[in-house]
Amino acid sequence: MIHLYKVSDFVQREKLENNLQILMSENRAAKNAAVERVSHSLETVKSFTYCERKINQYIKQSINSLKPLRDTEFKAYFIQVTKLLRLINNAPS
Repeated sequence: MIHLYKVSDFVQREKLENNLQILMSENRAAKNAAVERVSHSLETVKSFTYCERKINQYIKQSINSLKPLRDTEFKAYFIQVTKLLRLINNAPS
């Protein structure tokens, strides 16, 4: 959402804010339509791709920050968990 808001112009931000207000309403049909519009906007500006790149960047940074540590069972677990996060991130949804 933050990425979408950041890359949007004034008109797009107003539309996003309107859709977010609709999500707070009671009308289920309006909510579903608002979710579809927001999701489409996220895909259009490639917010999901941006998030995936950021996640991969942080995973790589995490693994690199663990490298200088002494080789222990805990270090191996941390690296394993971090690599698992990469697999989860890259799994098809």
